[in-house]
Amino acid sequence: MRQLTKEALKIVNQLYDVDRRGSGLPWTNKESITRNLLNQLAEVGEVAALPCVARFLSSSDEEILRCLRRTIATLITRLSPNELLHFTELYDWASEWYTNHLWGVIVRLNCCRCLSLIHRDDISLAALDGMTKDRFMPIRREAFRQKAEHFPDTADEMWKYALLDQHSSIRELACWHVRNTSHAAPNAYYRNALQENPESLSALEGLSETGDESDIEYFRQLLTHSLPSRRCIAVQGLVRVGKEASVRMILPYLRDESPSVVRAVCKGVSSNLSAVSDDELVAVAMHGESLFGRNTAVRLLADLGKWRCLPNLLKVASGPDADTSEFAQQIIRQTCNNNRVFTTPSQDNKEKIADALAKSRDSLPPEIVCLIETELKRFG
Repeated sequence: MRQLTKEALKIVNQLYDVDRRGSGLPWTNKESITRNLLNQLAEVGEVAALPCVARFLSSSDEEILRCLRRTIATLITRLSPNELLHFTELYDWASEWYTNHLWGVIVRLNCCRCLSLIHRDDISLAALDGMTKDRFMPIRREAFRQKAEHFPDTADEMWKYALLDQHSSIRELACWHVRNTSHAAPNAYYRNALQENPESLSALEGLSETGDESDIEYFRQLLTHSLPSRRCIAVQGLVRVGKEASVRMILPYLRDESPSVVRAVCKGVSSNLSAVSDDELVAVAMHGESLFGRNTAVRLLADLGKWRCLPNLLKVASGPDADTSEFAQQIIRQTCNNNRVFTTPSQDNKEKIADALAKSRDSLPPEIVCLIETELKRFG
């Protein structure tokens, strides 16, 4: 690795001196001097100064951080691919100090991207293996890609290993390679992994992304799991495989105690609104166990369309729960004031709205009653 030149060493010493004497300098002077020295390091272009400037990433001054990022980005470009690879081996990249700092991430990612410029005999398989376990997804993805390119004899096993990565984009990439190179079904691999470790979160997520109709029963059983994360995966898997048929299976879980599960159900139902039962949504909106679940049901009712949702929203707005009623009234105001609805209500729509208004009139604020009556008069 290169050593600091005299000019760069002088600047680095000045940086340390300013940092040590910082408490005795006016704040503005200290920050101004630091920014100036960092800019000088960028101009000198001495890459051996990288570890010396990393300490300033903890600065609270945005200008210093901006200068520092610019300095690091400039210095990184001066490293050859071999130096980048060697540079990553000089430090314990698994330690929290480095992995939490921007410059460490930049170096590791640049190292991966430049490996194609290095002769294969100079590439360290151990270094690549370490990068496939990096905490940052872009580095793991690039390491998998480079390892497959430079060590093709290990590619099949490597992509199977990547199928269990914690990030969906890497699992998706691994699935593509497994299908196209090994001609194997990733969902079969995930099923086998779950037999060995039923609680593997990555395997569960992978199965929800690749499963087929034969997995529907497994996902239905997973809906009763004690952990919300597993119930979310079950919902996602059912929606992906069952589509509209999944709505009747997941809709009861709008009553789930976990907001994350309710959000997953909402997302699944939103993509299959044609299969939704109005009465079931109204039941959840009026009698759901949590306010979050009730309000989510109200939002889903609003998504059914202006003329279809108004009778249901009026029913909820006149319900016994004050918080849910107030939220439903808010949605009614937004729905009636929406100028982007260019359809006219059918006679059946108008009769249902008028009937719901008549039944709930005494429980609604005069403002809401007036708003609905105005809408009905607009269309005769």
